Amino acid sequence: MTTARRPSMTRSAATAVTTALSALALLWIIALLARDDPSLTGAPLGMAAWWGTAVTLVLQSVALLWGRHQVTATLGCVAGLCLVLAAVFPSGLFTVTALPVLVGAFLAGLTGAWRDVCRWALASGVLVSTAHFVNGSADGRTGGWGLVMQALLQAALVVGLPLLPASVIAAQRATRAAQQETLAAVTRERDAKIGEAIALERAAMARELHDIAAHHLSGISLMASVVARQTASAPGEAHSGALEIRKQSNAILDDLRRLVGLLRDVGHQDEGVKTLATLPHLIATARLTGAQVDFDLRSDERRKPGAGVSLLGQLIDVLTARERDILLLLAQGMSNEQIAGALVVEVTTVKSHLARMLPKLGVQSRLQAAVWAYQNRVVTVDDAPR
Repeated sequence: MTTARRPSMTRSAATAVTTALSALALLWIIALLARDDPSLTGAPLGMAAWWGTAVTLVLQSVALLWGRHQVTATLGCVAGLCLVLAAVFPSGLFTVTALPVLVGAFLAGLTGAWRDVCRWALASGVLVSTAHFVNGSADGRTGGWGLVMQALLQAALVVGLPLLPASVIAAQRATRAAQQETLAAVTRERDAKIGEAIALERAAMARELHDIAAHHLSGISLMASVVARQTASAPGEAHSGALEIRKQSNAILDDLRRLVGLLRDVGHQDEGVKTLATLPHLIATARLTGAQVDFDLRSDERRKPGAGVSLLGQLIDVLTARERDILLLLAQGMSNEQIAGALVVEVTTVKSHLARMLPKLGVQSRLQAAVWAYQNRVVTVDDAPR
């Protein structure tokens, strides 16, 4: 099924105005030439036939403007006005009315609605040939079969000829639209296959993540049990076991970060935690926007920021008092419910504090927060519950 293409209001207006001005200019030139050369057929300027032809040309142009809504029917309307002029004001100026008909036939052919175009083109050809026959008979220039042949030739040239280039342009448009639709369908199919492949790959990564986490956590749990029994009888071995637990914890955290980074959608990544280490990047980004940013770090370059200050002392400026309490209890292996009971607060309150605390520590889970506390000696093995 072919969808008719309707011209825009601006294009229809431009076509109508251009057609009217061109036809009226041609009408004026013919009238002037006919006045100076009586051998030319045409009504003198200002005669009734001249004004009737001028009004007909204007009405035909208005019909072309209206044809924005029904292009094929407009062709019949424009051709019908030719017949009216031939019946009321027959003259040698009648041939000028062929210009709007030619434009209407071309516009109708551009729509690509060939069923309607063929029907209205046939009707318009009959109207144009009849008008030409009536005008020629009234003028008395030619009679009989000669006039009939002229009328048929006039209809073929005025109505049929513009349809040829218009049909080629319409076919090219239809081909281009079909190619674009095919390309869009291929693109959608490709995107769907890519999405399916990504989903399968992520599922495989998730299974791998589960296997890695289960392996490391089972080893950590076993070593923690051994360390708990050796703290009193063999402190040295218990210390070595604690270091091994720390090593295993770092390994699992590295694997988790690697796999979670692959699973995370590139278009929806978290911005990350803003720390002192990210300040140069943030300042450079702000300066790219044209903002005036001054950065003055006043500290001893020979030591790192925070050197000589205990972890608990550094946490005072980072975590709130309630968040520090929750971190200590979390590192001791308490659940959210146990922490809420120890602090006499609601479980939802504990969860809210955790959601704000984890980004401050640069971690993403309760397990990472507990490991962070042990690694930085905020909590020691002796503080862990036995």
